[in-house]
Amino acid sequence: MDLQKQIKEQDYKFLVDVKVSYKDYKKEYEKVKQDFVAHAQLPGFRKGKVAPAIIEKRYSASIEKGAVENVINDSYKKIHAQENLKVFGNPVVESLEKVEQDKEIQFTFSLHKYPSLDTEIFDGITIEEEQSKVEEKDVDEEIKNYQKQQSEFKEEEIPFAIGCRCFCSMETSNEDEEVKKFFPMKKVPYDASNFENEKDAKDFGFFHIGDQIFGMKKGEEKTITKKMPKDFYVPALKDKNLTVTVKVNQVEKLYLIEMNEEMLKKIGFSSVNEMKENIKLRMQENFENHKKEIRKKRFLKNLREKNTFKISDQFYQMVIENKIKEDGKFAESFEKEDFKKNYISQIQLEMENSLLLEKILEKFPVEVTSEKIEEVIQKISDVYKQDYKEIRKKMLKDGTYTKIKQDLKTDLALENLYQKNKFTKGKDLPLKAFLMLQE
Repeated sequence: MDLQKQIKEQDYKFLVDVKVSYKDYKKEYEKVKQDFVAHAQLPGFRKGKVAPAIIEKRYSASIEKGAVENVINDSYKKIHAQENLKVFGNPVVESLEKVEQDKEIQFTFSLHKYPSLDTEIFDGITIEEEQSKVEEKDVDEEIKNYQKQQSEFKEEEIPFAIGCRCFCSMETSNEDEEVKKFFPMKKVPYDASNFENEKDAKDFGFFHIGDQIFGMKKGEEKTITKKMPKDFYVPALKDKNLTVTVKVNQVEKLYLIEMNEEMLKKIGFSSVNEMKENIKLRMQENFENHKKEIRKKRFLKNLREKNTFKISDQFYQMVIENKIKEDGKFAESFEKEDFKKNYISQIQLEMENSLLLEKILEKFPVEVTSEKIEEVIQKISDVYKQDYKEIRKKMLKDGTYTKIKQDLKTDLALENLYQKNKFTKGKDLPLKAFLMLQE
């Protein structure tokens, strides 16, 4: 198809004026007409046996419309390939001149520009980073957690204490209707098996009263009054005085399994030391990955604040419409204002991060060798005690290998960019607290 084009750039879209020869239009017209002939079903005619002249007379407007649509779509594809325009969505016809015999077909369509980064500021950033490390006590705690997962509770006639869990029923004497609607409660669990001492267990469990149940035996009752915090997770109970009568119905003690030779073999280790080394390796890997991810999130947050972006409202609308097509239930959720606001904020954050990373890779290109990718796979094999060849084969098949390569490129480009900025040491945190950092 031969065409003439003129592209005009506006803030958030391109306007494309196009002229196509009548000859090219006529070719499309004939294709559409033949399609009508092949599928038309009219009284007195067998399917596909209606004379072209009859089809053209009856369906000329529809044939012309289909031909024009084909010309516009083919023009868009050709122009998009030639100009390499970064756009999203389908072309929107802004104007179309009436089709006349032997005259050029003239039309204008618009294309929404794909979001872009308007500025390129990548330095002048200072970020404070909390410090932490994997210690022996963290490894020991992880082993103990594993023991607990494999262990079992047994009901005992003992007072509720550290190392136990209990199940209670509850009534309330509160007259507040907002409070009363939560009661009675029949089987409320309080699990104190994860605490080292009662001090650590202060205010744990439902209504923050678990520590006040310590010492109670099966069948015993106790009335407890507690003021709920202002930030309590149940809105109706925030900052309210709650009086409950608690009855302990069952107390169970946790019996830890012994990490003997049989158990170690079952989980793939020959000794406790080997298990500890493997767990430490996993925890170190998890710690390093989290540390890297927090640094990346904070760095990108600073870049988002320093730079400006061009993202049209139409882009958000397109993402939302596509989501609704994929998931009909999404439309119901989107009617809620808070959900809508949060969802659009999430789209904005993801798009701005994507634009920043794309520009960083463009301005600070890096190469990742196959040896570097193989190192990552080998590390995964060592940490999770899985066969290297099997892991590699699976990664090549499901696309993980390519993702690792892309992630390594991004990480390396960011590492180079970090050198142009400043990172200072913040306060020391226990490992558990550090791993709970979100940003």
